[in-house]
Amino acid sequence: MRLILSISLTLIILASCQQDNESDNNTVSGNNLFRTVLANTSWMDSGGGVWSFAPDKIFLVSDPNSPNCYYFKEGSYENIDYDGCTYDLVTNVVTNEDQNSLTATQMTSSGTWTNGGGTCSGDEVTIHLEKLNSNSIRATIHGDTYTLVKINQSYDGSACTNGTSNSGWLW
Repeated sequence: MRLILSISLTLIILASCQQDNESDNNTVSGNNLFRTVLANTSWMDSGGGVWSFAPDKIFLVSDPNSPNCYYFKEGSYENIDYDGCTYDLVTNVVTNEDQNSLTATQMTSSGTWTNGGGTCSGDEVTIHLEKLNSNSIRATIHGDTYTLVKINQSYDGSACTNGTSNSGWLW
């Protein structure tokens, strides 16, 4: 009888712990992460580029000197041509995200110069975005800090292309 009681009590405790973990995970990964909270909002950088966010993309950004816009997703991309080098592998990954900040890293392997002049070295770049208040985000890229200011402009990212695979635009 004690054995049955012990087993029953253990199963109840385990089930309770599992439900608590699922609740915690749903809260963390739910609707209160940075990209979800800021989805479809528009933010302008000091150079005139417009940034936006979506839950399925790291970020979207328009090129202020052209009608082009790009999005960046998590994943790995092979043979990316950028600045005269074809990089063997480029990987974009979100390393941290909560309600007020997003950190993503782009890791670029070595590659070969397009003109056949040897090997070009790889790199690793981290972008950190932090919501300062309802109207501004601090962006840190390559050690430089910028402020993105919220603008009242709709941002339709449907015409954007994959900045890594289609455009070879590295951070």
